[in-house]
Amino acid sequence: MGSSSNSGLDNIGWNWGTLKNMAGQTVATDPGSLVSFSLSAAPNRTEFGAVTVNSRAWTGLHAGNPTLISATSYLPDTCANWTSGATSITGVYGDPGGTGSQFASVSATSNCATSYPIYCVGPNPDLPNITCPGAIDMTASKYASGTYSVTIPANCQVTFKLWGGAGGIDTNCNGAGGAGGYAVFTETPSTNTTYYYSVGGRGGASAYGAGGSGASGFAGGTGHATTGSGGGGASVLWRNTISTANILAVAAGGGGNRNQCGTSGIKAGGQTGNSYSSTVTNGQIGGCAGTTAAGGGGAGFDGASGGGGIGGNCSPGHGGQNWVLTGMGITSSTVAGSGQAAGNFNDSDMATVVPTSTNACCGGNYHLGSGYYGAPGAGGVIVRY
Repeated sequence: MGSSSNSGLDNIGWNWGTLKNMAGQTVATDPGSLVSFSLSAAPNRTEFGAVTVNSRAWTGLHAGNPTLISATSYLPDTCANWTSGATSITGVYGDPGGTGSQFASVSATSNCATSYPIYCVGPNPDLPNITCPGAIDMTASKYASGTYSVTIPANCQVTFKLWGGAGGIDTNCNGAGGAGGYAVFTETPSTNTTYYYSVGGRGGASAYGAGGSGASGFAGGTGHATTGSGGGGASVLWRNTISTANILAVAAGGGGNRNQCGTSGIKAGGQTGNSYSSTVTNGQIGGCAGTTAAGGGGAGFDGASGGGGIGGNCSPGHGGQNWVLTGMGITSSTVAGSGQAAGNFNDSDMATVVPTSTNACCGGNYHLGSGYYGAPGAGGVIVRY
C-alpha cells in the first residue's frame, strides 16, 4: 500500500524473481513487469486460493507513475497514511481482477470508512508447487488395455485424446477390422482433480473372436462361433469416480470382421445412424454378440441405455457410438472411424507416445485403433497438460 513516503511497491522489495498468486499462477516474473503494470495473471486470489468476490482493493497508488507517488505534486489519497476511517477522507483503490494499471488504480477514490481488502505479498512455503508443463505426459498416456488415473493440479488445462479399439481382423482372408472412433476432451479444473480412463482392447480375430477388453459395460461384443471376429472395446474417460454419471468422453470400438472371403464387410466405430444399437441384447452399454456369420459389435455409448453395435445376419459387427460431455468451460468433439482408418487418423501425438514396434503400418505412421490387417490397433489415451 502506498503512503506519503513511499510508492507502496517499495514495500515489496526489488530482490525477487517470480510473484505468484495463491492459486500458483505467475503474476509477475520480475519487479520491472510489476512496476510497468504488465502482469501475467491477476492478483485476485484470497489467502485460500479462491477468486475474490471483491472488485476493489485499497492501494493508495496512482497508476500514472508509481515511482513519483511520494512526490508532493503526486501525493496519493491514502486515508491519512491508513490511519483514518473517516468519511471525509479518501483513498485510492485498484481492481484485483486487472492485469494492467487498473490493478493498482482505477483512477478513483472512496471514502475511508469503506471496507476493502488489501494486497498481501510475501514468501509462502505452503503454496503448492504447481507445474503445468503444457506437453504430453508420457507416464499418463497409455496404449495398453486397462484402467488408469491421473491427478491434474488446479488451474492446469488438460486434454485427453481417446481412441477406441479396432474390431477383429479375418486371418483367413486377410480382412481388416472396423477402426475405432476418436474423442477429445479439454477443460481446466478449478481444484486438484483426479481423472480415470480405460483403454479399449482390439477384438479377437476370426471365428468366435473375443470382444476387445474394456471397463465394465464397455467391452466389445463376441463374434459368431462360425466366422465372426470380436468387436473393439471402447476407451472411456471419467472425472472423480468411475460411474455412468461422471463419464466425460467415450471413443467407440470398431465392429468385428464377418470373415467370409470374397465379400467385404467392416464397420468403423463412432459412426451415426445404423452403426450402433441403442437396445443391445444384454441391455448394457457395450457390444453384443453377432448372429449367423456376423462380427461382434464394437462398444460405445449413445448417452442413454445402449450404444453397442450388433452384427446382423451375414454382416460385420457395427461400430459403437462416440460420445462427449459438452458445457461451459469444456472443449470437446468426436471423429468417426472410417473403414480401416481410426478417427483423427494422423494425430501428431501418436508417434510420440506409441513405440515404433507397436501399431506400425502405413508408411511408418503409428495408429491407435486402426483396423488394418497386419497392424490392427488397440485403443489408446493420450494425456496432454
